[in-house]
Amino acid sequence: MGAAAHRLCRRRRQSPAGAARLSREADDPPRRPGGAAARHRALCRQDRGAGRAGGRAAFRRLPDQAGPGRRLGRAFHNGQSPAGRSAARSVRRDLHRWRPRHAPPARDGNLCQANRGICRARSQAADRGSGPQGDVASRARLAPARSRSDQARRQGRSAPVRSGQDTGAIDVPRSFRQGRGLRSRDGQWSASLRGRQARRKARPPAAGALTVRRALAICLLLTTVATPAAAQDDRFDAAIAGFRKLHRAEVQRAGIAGSSFYVVRDGKTVVADHLGEQDAEAHVPVDARTIYHWASITKTMTGIAIMQLRDRGLLGLDDPIVRYVPELARVHNPFGDTSAITIRQLMSHSAGFRSGTWPWRDKEWQPFEPPRWEQLEAILPYTEVTFRPGSRFSYSNPGIVYLGQVIERLSGEDFEVYVDKNILRPLGMHASYFDRTPAFLLPHRSHSYYIRDGKRTPAPFDADTGVTVSNGGLNAPLPDMARYVTFLLGDPQRAADYDLILKRSSLEEMWRPQISAGEDFSQGRMAATTQSGLSFFLDQGKGFRIVGHNGDQNGFRAYLSLCPDQRIGTLLAFNTETRGVENAPGNRTTAESRVALATDRLCEALAPAR
Repeated sequence: MGAAAHRLCRRRRQSPAGAARLSREADDPPRRPGGAAARHRALCRQDRGAGRAGGRAAFRRLPDQAGPGRRLGRAFHNGQSPAGRSAARSVRRDLHRWRPRHAPPARDGNLCQANRGICRARSQAADRGSGPQGDVASRARLAPARSRSDQARRQGRSAPVRSGQDTGAIDVPRSFRQGRGLRSRDGQWSASLRGRQARRKARPPAAGALTVRRALAICLLLTTVATPAAAQDDRFDAAIAGFRKLHRAEVQRAGIAGSSFYVVRDGKTVVADHLGEQDAEAHVPVDARTIYHWASITKTMTGIAIMQLRDRGLLGLDDPIVRYVPELARVHNPFGDTSAITIRQLMSHSAGFRSGTWPWRDKEWQPFEPPRWEQLEAILPYTEVTFRPGSRFSYSNPGIVYLGQVIERLSGEDFEVYVDKNILRPLGMHASYFDRTPAFLLPHRSHSYYIRDGKRTPAPFDADTGVTVSNGGLNAPLPDMARYVTFLLGDPQRAADYDLILKRSSLEEMWRPQISAGEDFSQGRMAATTQSGLSFFLDQGKGFRIVGHNGDQNGFRAYLSLCPDQRIGTLLAFNTETRGVENAPGNRTTAESRVALATDRLCEALAPAR
């Protein structure tokens, strides 16, 4: 468009008639739409008005005669309406027949000079492409002229347009840049105020300006929305980096053979770390296929199975346990009738039963756990309830074994078969199993170790939990457990599939506090504020809640921690126990516990600022 304006001005200066007309129009520009000023204004506004492409073609042959020129001016003046655009198209067709035969003489032409400078800047921006980039470029070129023009206006005078000088580097009145009319007074230009507000209302904003404004508005909106999220992600990344440093340091310092750590966020595994060896003697490294023993985390699946049977109408949580396991009536209860002990109390570890399932194993040749229910049944007359059921918390492994019997008797299937069909397979946990490892997975089964007196010794390999399988028999690799965590956290896209396993409302019911577990330092965050839900333990962090379960057995230590409100869960597994678990505050100081408690910082990084 800058080249078209240049040719127009050159032709006008070379024609005597055109020069005279230009001089008259410069001294007193006509106010009718078809005048020279209107045509020049239309020329400079063609990149932002309607019919932009057609306008360029029309001005390549701008006529020296007045008739079609006035028609063209009217067309551009009315070009904001459909009728105006149609008139502009008809005028353009007529203009192809008009050719200037005489070139205007070379003389001073302030109006043409001002048009040429502004149009050149805008045409260069248009050549680079219509839209925000071109508009910003043209404005940048005119910035010096605008600043000096504004300064002159504040001083009460208009900015001059000097003859023979490019307006890209001189002062141009703002009224001209905004497309309003001009009047000549002693060689200087000032804004014509007549009809200015009407034209401003009638003329919509330039297309490029709208694009820029929209882009700036969108950027501002995104910045406003994304800044908290970006800051949150930065805090989360820093927390991950700090945790990894601690994890590696503790594993190396304590002599732990192997460990794995996963983070699941918004249904995706975002961290998958594997350290050390799954077999320290054969130097087999830990990887994603390594199978750990998850010990008491199995209890969470036992609780889910109970809730499944409840939702199917086969039992009630407040039903007496003796209704489904009548052998328990032989237990000695000095606090009343044993029939008062409920399924809910067993799930919340408040029924009054002892902690150990089989406390008499003290030789290596003895079975790891009782292999059959009949063995536990035989000792029930020698078992007593240690406190009034429902009055306080006491972690109980036998109580979860009794729940396993409820599942088997109501479903008609072994516990392992029922959980495999109703939890593991629906979640795609195909490398997970109970007790003895199948032959095709043995190469990936992790060994386990104890550290005693500063020396690492191996624990029994691939132990069988026997009748206590519902209490702690699960074995699984980290990717399978990540699928379990995703289910626990919930995924709106898979809600229908997950509801077939357990309704979300039932899962949330398991996470409601039932009784304080602050006297126990083996579960949850091992704090005085820890509470027991139904097969899960609950804690409160700095602006977030924690739901989880810990596990330790046969040299393995495992931790499952969820922050449901932040939609994040962590899995931490060790194949080495550095010190035996004890129900005391000192349990928090082991290497495994220090690393497990450090996962709280990940949830804290995603929690709302307080």
